[in-house]
Amino acid sequence: MKNFVKKNWSKILIFVGIVCIIFIVFSVIVTIVVGNRDSKEVVAPGLIWSGNQGVMNWDKAVATCNSLGDRLPNHKELSIALRDQFEGANFSTGGFQAGELYWSSTKDFIGLIYLACSYANEVFCNGGKTKFERAVRCVH
Repeated sequence: MKNFVKKNWSKILIFVGIVCIIFIVFSVIVTIVVGNRDSKEVVAPGLIWSGNQGVMNWDKAVATCNSLGDRLPNHKELSIALRDQFEGANFSTGGFQAGELYWSSTKDFIGLIYLACSYANEVFCNGGKTKFERAVRCVH
């Protein structure tokens, strides 16, 4: 093994360098994809929030909001509202339950699952399959 390393150290360094470059390129691509996804979402000031609509799967949540003439908030809107209520910012949305996950209209960066957000000492968003049941608040 020692002889192999001695004879091939330059090839090993090149290989390690290539792996590092691939990792960096992948990280940049993921950052760009996530950044582009986020930039397409509009965080509208002055949103009007519905009351709690109950706990339901994602498809029912979308249907419920649509039936009210509303929509699910994107994850930025939801994060701002949760942070506002629990950290006391300038405007108040009220009605969120600490620790409860709320559906958003935002898909994860791969585009496979929707994000649900909660507040427990800070805002936390994670992915959830559409069959999972989460709390629902709508906006318009």
